[in-house]
Amino acid sequence: MRIANLLGRQMAEAQKSEDIGMKRGRVLAQLTPARQLDIIAEGLPILLKSADELMAAAEALDDHPRAAAILIGQATEELSKILILMDIVRCPPKVRGGLVGQMFKWFYDHLPRLLYAEAQSWKPMTVDQLQEYLDNSRRSHDIEGFAGEFIMPNSTLFARENRLYADIVTHEDGEPIWSEPSDWMPATFGGKRTSIWYVAKALSDIGAFSRAGLDIVSEVWSSVDFIGEVECYSVPRNLTQQMLERLHAAGLISQNADTTSCATCTINGRCHVPPRFQADPGASGGSSNSAGGSIAERDWRLLGLLEGRRPGRRGTAYPEQQ
Repeated sequence: MRIANLLGRQMAEAQKSEDIGMKRGRVLAQLTPARQLDIIAEGLPILLKSADELMAAAEALDDHPRAAAILIGQATEELSKILILMDIVRCPPKVRGGLVGQMFKWFYDHLPRLLYAEAQSWKPMTVDQLQEYLDNSRRSHDIEGFAGEFIMPNSTLFARENRLYADIVTHEDGEPIWSEPSDWMPATFGGKRTSIWYVAKALSDIGAFSRAGLDIVSEVWSSVDFIGEVECYSVPRNLTQQMLERLHAAGLISQNADTTSCATCTINGRCHVPPRFQADPGASGGSSNSAGGSIAERDWRLLGLLEGRRPGRRGTAYPEQQ
């Protein structure tokens, strides 16, 4: 009898060579809801430690701003992975397994991770408005200039690539030119610790990363469908308050936590709006919040980022990542 069976733990057995190695997060879809939370609880502190190490290294590079920005950018993407995992936790257990694969697709994709970080500074009034912000931010190209005369690549992705690489680029005239690496769009503003770091650190300090804490997060947040005209202030703020009260009652809030940690989780309720939307999960043609495919299906996609084009919009699916 296999050791896994003796331990009573469900495991996803590798069947072929591509089943072995990194970027295998989607196997969580094959596990029970409880085992999914076991794995996520193990990973959250690892991700936070990884981001902390990168941030600390960046802080030692004051004389090398581009190198520091690269490290901050990498740390930010590690922190975004934390929020993606927390959104998986907040998905109702009965439907989580069917959505884990898609969420982990974004877990490994640069643009979704970067948009998770950008969304920390957004202040949408409703979920529909949050969807609109994301539709605009996920386009592969933008139109710039007073009369829309310039076609520009997605600024979020271009800023990341431009920090990392020297490359040959072309503009409307098609003439190839060399682009020298720079930090024209800094990875952070007003200090090296980003807002997403404060959110992740606060969640850790209040005990939300613990195994028991994840059960509380799941139970509290899965009670509300964040769709359509649901507003993005008082509802998430009230749920965050419930979460804090239950974490405190369970004795999970760390001694490292202070009023700043709780304030970060409560005041920054905008970062705690779970991305559950009505959508056609498999469409590459038209799809919107309320039309296309099975509208009864609740989709916990990354802040409502849909794979296909949306009617009446210029947005396209994510460009392929190298």
